Amino acid sequence: MSLLTDTIVVTISQIAFFLGGWMFFVRQLGLNYGVRNRFVILSFALIFTLSCMMFELIIFEILALLKPTSRYLYWHIVLYSMLFLLVFLIPFYIAYLLLNTVKIVRDFRLVLLFTLIAWCFYLYVFWKFGNPFPISNRNEFFSIEFCISRVGIIGVTVMAILSGFGVNGILPTLLMIIFGCWTVKNIRTVNRVRPETNSIGIRNITVIRPVIVRSKDQQLVRMLSVNIIAFIICKFPSTLVLIYQQITQYEEKSSDQQLIEQLILQLTFFWYFIDNGIDCYTNILVSKTFRTELKRIFVDAYHTCIRHRN
Repeated sequence: MSLLTDTIVVTISQIAFFLGGWMFFVRQLGLNYGVRNRFVILSFALIFTLSCMMFELIIFEILALLKPTSRYLYWHIVLYSMLFLLVFLIPFYIAYLLLNTVKIVRDFRLVLLFTLIAWCFYLYVFWKFGNPFPISNRNEFFSIEFCISRVGIIGVTVMAILSGFGVNGILPTLLMIIFGCWTVKNIRTVNRVRPETNSIGIRNITVIRPVIVRSKDQQLVRMLSVNIIAFIICKFPSTLVLIYQQITQYEEKSSDQQLIEQLILQLTFFWYFIDNGIDCYTNILVSKTFRTELKRIFVDAYHTCIRHRN
């Protein structure tokens, strides 16, 4: 395949990807979030197009469909375009929208000036973010290696935080809190008394104030609170250790430091699984009703065994 044929194939696929991204945003995201900004729609369509194009180039590399020189050229075009959007254009426009929405500065020139200052500060933070990591400093600031390395660091760090702290640490605790609040709400709803009275042929419903939560309900609330606190205490240390390992995985460590980190990791994992076996014991300590019911179960089981023996 010649360069012209390769260009036609890539151009047709890019047009198809761009139209697909544009239609998806307009018909799905735009309606759900009420976004009408053309630049936002254009940015989403371009990012979607370039992402699909990178996946397509990987397939072309595997199947060897295009000429090597063509694939090399398109890789450079796609990567430079993607980095320009992610590192320069989109952050600049986000800063502009934030400053323009706040309405602190109404002059358009001042808004652009403060946007430029915020954008330069972002570039400085973006540059300093990769200094603690083993990245070659021989490359220039605007080189593709420099930008890709820092984008990769940010992506890996965010994924590590979300997977280690977000999913394992926050999500279960948040669900336990939500379900616990719903349980208390349902208990209060059940305790509402709604007598019905008839007055001149019209049916009126009078809602009396919720009565005070009874003793069993208070014990249930205490059980839920203790379970949530125990879950946070047991799961949180291992999450911190995993995040620390992701951050320091490229640092040189001595053998003593590695042994200490392995010991801490094993202890945190042991502590992680303690929560799975202490719910019964915490419920025994907190709830009198739970202790009574558990005692009744053991007594009934004991009497049943005695009857079977006799």
